[in-house]
Amino acid sequence: GREQALGTALGRMGVKAVEPLINGFGDPRLTPQRSTALVTALANVGALGLPKLTAALQEGRVPVRIGVTQALGALATAAEPAVPALVARLKDNSSDVRAGAVAALGAIGPAAVEAVEPLVQLFEDPESSVRARVLSALDSIGLDAQTMLPLIRSGLKDPAPTTRAAAIRATLRVSNAATALTPQLIQLLGDKTPTLRKAATSALGAIGPKARASIPALTELLQDEDSGVSLAAIAALGSMGGEASTSVDSLLRYLDHQDDSLSIAATITLGAIGQPSKRALPA
Repeated sequence: GREQALGTALGRMGVKAVEPLINGFGDPRLTPQRSTALVTALANVGALGLPKLTAALQEGRVPVRIGVTQALGALATAAEPAVPALVARLKDNSSDVRAGAVAALGAIGPAAVEAVEPLVQLFEDPESSVRARVLSALDSIGLDAQTMLPLIRSGLKDPAPTTRAAAIRATLRVSNAATALTPQLIQLLGDKTPTLRKAATSALGAIGPKARASIPALTELLQDEDSGVSLAAIAALGSMGGEASTSVDSLLRYLDHQDDSLSIAATITLGAIGQPSKRALPA
């Protein structure tokens, strides 16, 4: 859009534009659109702007520190030299700066491995926006599954929906180790937030037959008030294969459902379940 084009144009000015761009984050009239343009411009300057960006993490103005973390995140792996300075901002008094630093470290990825221990400690942060980003960042950096498991397990029980959502997403990255999280994911099938019920359902589906203990709860979820959750439940049961044979009768009711997406999904899932579903189908 227009902000992207403006950011690109400003970025072409090179290193000499870095300091004015950084100061722009401190403008009290700054809009989200202009902030996006500043981040884009600094990203377009590239690694040449890193020294000034890194120094600006010490800025007294909170909006400037926030903007700089976003710009470093936009640089992704090119911002690796800024990792120590970003780690220092994990103790910033502003939760928005802490969250921005966490996100930037996650964007840098495996090269930010020295941030792992401070990030794990930060998972106790009182702000949910920070805790949620910690899980995503550790996942991006590549923390091993066994170390991630306790954090994910804690995140699945977090009082904040954003953190629970981040924990559910993280289960998709820990491969076979996610089987151990099945009981917590089953509990989340009853979450009051539809998007979380859907996410937990999809996570169980990704685990597959090893999450067979979730089949009764997934079958109940077919009748969820949110059709998106019902659709996810149908798909998850299909991923269980023959283990989900006890769900056939419930799935058969969806073959003639007025919502085509549900009826098509039920047909596919019945096929995935295999012989048990064929015996239940009318001759």
